[in-house]
Amino acid sequence: MTVRSTNSLLSIATLCAAAGLAAGQCATAKLTSTDAASDEQFGTSAAISGKFAIIGCPGDSVSPYTSSGAAYVFEHNGAGWYPIQKLRSGDPGTQEFFGTSVAIDGDYAVVGCPSDTYAGYSQLGSVYVFHRVNGSWLQEFNILSPDNGHRHSSNRFGNAVSISGSTISIAAQYEDNSAGAAYVFTRSGTTWSLQQRIQPSGLGYPDFFGSSISLDANTIAVGATGDDSVNGNATGAVYVFVRTGSSWSQQVKLVGSSSGSSAQVGRSVAISGDKLTFSTIEAPSGVVYSFHRVGTSWFAEAKMLPPNPSQSSYFGQSMSMSGAGTRLAIGRSRAGAGVGGRVGVYERVNNLWSLSAHLVSPENSNNHDFGNSCAISSSGTVIAGDQGNDFAGLANPGAAFVYETATIPGEVCSNAAFIAAGTFFGSTACAAANGASDCGASAVSPDVYYEFVASCTERVTIDTQGSIFDTVLSVHSGCPATAANSLVCNDDIQGSTNRNSAVTLDVAAGQVIWIRVAGYNGAAGAFQLNVAELPLSYDSCAGAIDVGEGQYPFGNCLASTDGQGFGNGCGTGQVYYDLWYRYTAGCNSQVSADTCTGASPASFDTMLAVYGASACTQLDASHLIACNNDSCGAQSALSFSATAGRTYMIRVGSAWFLSSGSGILNISSTPNCPADFNLDGGVDGADVNEFFSIWESGDAAADVNCDGGVDAGDVDTFFAAWQNGGC
Repeated sequence: MTVRSTNSLLSIATLCAAAGLAAGQCATAKLTSTDAASDEQFGTSAAISGKFAIIGCPGDSVSPYTSSGAAYVFEHNGAGWYPIQKLRSGDPGTQEFFGTSVAIDGDYAVVGCPSDTYAGYSQLGSVYVFHRVNGSWLQEFNILSPDNGHRHSSNRFGNAVSISGSTISIAAQYEDNSAGAAYVFTRSGTTWSLQQRIQPSGLGYPDFFGSSISLDANTIAVGATGDDSVNGNATGAVYVFVRTGSSWSQQVKLVGSSSGSSAQVGRSVAISGDKLTFSTIEAPSGVVYSFHRVGTSWFAEAKMLPPNPSQSSYFGQSMSMSGAGTRLAIGRSRAGAGVGGRVGVYERVNNLWSLSAHLVSPENSNNHDFGNSCAISSSGTVIAGDQGNDFAGLANPGAAFVYETATIPGEVCSNAAFIAAGTFFGSTACAAANGASDCGASAVSPDVYYEFVASCTERVTIDTQGSIFDTVLSVHSGCPATAANSLVCNDDIQGSTNRNSAVTLDVAAGQVIWIRVAGYNGAAGAFQLNVAELPLSYDSCAGAIDVGEGQYPFGNCLASTDGQGFGNGCGTGQVYYDLWYRYTAGCNSQVSADTCTGASPASFDTMLAVYGASACTQLDASHLIACNNDSCGAQSALSFSATAGRTYMIRVGSAWFLSSGSGILNISSTPNCPADFNLDGGVDGADVNEFFSIWESGDAAADVNCDGGVDAGDVDTFFAAWQNGGC
């Protein structure tokens, strides 16, 4: 007996209550089928156009046919999204999976049925066209695989579909023994006729031309994930075709700048006007490339990486671009081991894509199918498919979540959006208060969270300049955010008209920090978050930091190269991407510095130098005291004799150009033997006289036990060594 649920839509309030959240934390609607059953996989596909959305449900069954499939049309009536019609194949059969692919444009909806069986061929595939007439969606046409000599079982005609105006593009990635093909149909009245079969020359088994397809006006982009012709086996490619009159011709064939063997370029593709994006499965977790057309030429713009790379996910599993080409949604149904799916929402700013939101399931952060499909409208509404969503005691009935333009990710710290350096836009207006910091009276304020991982040991600057309300900005070492784990916090930048906030902190390579954006004393609104990675402050000699004995993590990934080379046979004679430390000797001692001991050796070929100068203008070969390259493997170690009270400049960096990374600078010292205090080569009464002369004056040179003070302890240390005739 099949158990079915009568839920068709969970409102925002219902969804938040089910998740145990306050209504303000959850600005989404959950869409489900009207008669949900296990394994229907509602949300396998999704598309949106204006106030209408269509969701594929290929596992839906109609007696006696299992998995014949269905698709649901939803309408936004001003108050929310509601199901208005369930679409089915006009001739259903078992395991035809109607709804595997969907597309919608205005009053026309397209549904792929790639396992449709007819004309003696199993899984040949067909496509259904629905037209909205007087408020109802009616089946207008059933597009069959053309009888052109290429019909074969398992062609799966309709595995991907796209519509733009009166033109439909249809993929058949398994046609011609998996070489693949694409078809273009155009409408005249209520009839859809074949305009052209598209198949580039040179395809072979298994190129899978038609793995993905996207159509906009007179341009079609087609992914071929198995294409071997560029950089080896299954590099993949994206082919772009343009229409002149009624004829389609190839304009360009694209791969990513670093796409190699097994990259599977074209896993998903999206095109709008002169803007094109496509995904690959390049290690470790997928890449999305963006291109821009000028005239008839396509130029690479950016290589986009996921905010939180993981080898168990592929960024770009699904993708959708808005009609205006200014908004992009990128989905991946598993963001990492034990981490649920994500949908990244990007805005086009200054001709580049900038991450503005990172959406997660409001029910379960570990739901791995969230983001298996996605769609975005010109207004910014996002639909995220979750074909494996479970509810009402059912297994995998599936669901889809709707995010309006006001929706903000990371309303709870545990679901923080993963970000890298860049500019991000959001709002706390729909969020709840979930944390606290130690400034700005913000414990009662709605807040949102971002998770940032340092690419190397560096200085990070974060601000909300460009925001339109009184923000409070804090950075935390843990989650949830509290005043106790706040690393830095700021309420107002001095002189900021809108009371924006800014913080700066140094972070170690791989360190995770949580950024909390809130408002002063309950304030909320739209914000702009700006994150920049900068060199450490001691990138220059003038910014050198004071150090003593101890371990000092460093990273020179972003550092510049300054100071002269010394040309004395010490490695290359130049320290690249250098950092600077100021060491003042507390006593006469032997000081050691290295990058190969401590918690871990440096991750790159380091070089060390020490100068006997306190002024940055004296850092030349004549003041060089010691230097080293490769004393311990590729790492460096040196020692020098230090005089009490004297200042030394320690310089650490890379031995080679274009080599940088992170490491730990270890500094230790051993007091010189005090017995021969006057350094005349003998241990006698002259040393006693010299020692007490200095000791009585309180000079730091008499601090022979190096404890930072001149006292009786130094007398004991001196006489113990003197009476022994040495150390």
